[in-house]
Amino acid sequence: MTVLWWLIIRTEYKDKITETVERHETVHSYQQITLFIVGLLVSIILSLTTNYSWWGLLATPAIPLLAYVVSWIVEIILPPYNRAYKDICFEGEARSLESDKDFRKKLFPFSFLKYIPNKKYGGR
Repeated sequence: MTVLWWLIIRTEYKDKITETVERHETVHSYQQITLFIVGLLVSIILSLTTNYSWWGLLATPAIPLLAYVVSWIVEIILPPYNRAYKDICFEGEARSLESDKDFRKKLFPFSFLKYIPNKKYGGR
């Protein structure tokens, strides 16, 4: 599991991390770093231009996680419900790039946005 840019692995699964899993989690790290940087920039701009408190910067690390949760909730609303997590745009990008050895060439900021159309209803 990737939280922000750290990969968290239970000790008993440490030896079972394949290159495919590592690429998958690397894509998630890139997505989360992108969302974190954008959230940080928005927080700084709001702090400089409005009465937004500088303490709001402390919430910036939660922005990538919030984006995942919001995306997941949207997918829960749309059937089939048992595939909600698998159908979020972040997972779609990670799954499509996990088997590609040159995946870094295909990663760019917000590339996960092209996976937003809901394939359950013919969007992809």
